[in-house]
Amino acid sequence: PDEAPNMARKACDNTSFAGSYGFLAEGLAGAPTLPGSPFRPLAGVGVVNVSADGTFTMTAERSVDGVIDPAPLQLNGTYQFTSGCTVNLNFDVGFHFTAELVNRYEAVFIETDPGTAVIVKSKRI
Repeated sequence: PDEAPNMARKACDNTSFAGSYGFLAEGLAGAPTLPGSPFRPLAGVGVVNVSADGTFTMTAERSVDGVIDPAPLQLNGTYQFTSGCTVNLNFDVGFHFTAELVNRYEAVFIETDPGTAVIVKSKRI
């Protein structure tokens, strides 16, 4: 019983968060995720590589309003833990997500920008 709280604490710092995660994203997005666009359906899959230095890189294939992007989307950003197992991600292009770390192997993200309703489920690979 005492191991569960210790595992949660270990999973909630930069060092143990670092790694590669496969993800599935879905929802409705507008600006800033889709600059100049009205609220539209979005789905995507990809990999995010999280570094212990507080940075990440992401590559995704996505469909916006039923149209697949012609090339993989590549983005970078920074992250920081706020409290417990909550982490904020700030993409260099201007959008933001908050994540809850479920355990050392899974995280669930939600976009926090107004005009969006995107959720991302990820697993360590």
